[in-house]
Amino acid sequence: MGARVKIEALPELAAKVEERIRLKDRRRDDRVDLTGTALAVLHDRDGGPKTAVVGLLNGSSGGLAMVSHLACGPGCRVELRADAGQFKPGVGQVVRCEPMGDGAYRLALRVVKKVAA
Repeated sequence: MGARVKIEALPELAAKVEERIRLKDRRRDDRVDLTGTALAVLHDRDGGPKTAVVGLLNGSSGGLAMVSHLACGPGCRVELRADAGQFKPGVGQVVRCEPMGDGAYRLALRVVKKVAA
């Protein structure tokens, strides 16, 4: 027979479960779908800065997902300016770069600094 939990213990158990879920999910805010493009300047360790127009996928207060024709590995610094003013200019750091096929890459950025518009 399985262990029984007393009703009085349920709030504490629920709080522990919520904390475990929170620790596994690094996002603190919901993602918002984005459309359009942005101008990105990618600074990697392989030379000078590279400029690319990137497609915006989604974002939150702590990060941004985008599609680029340039690969830029974790740690790469990215300066962004949105074409349509969807977000304030800022600087991010690549935390993930995944090939999507056809020479495109999905980049996940962590926001490092927001710049006054």
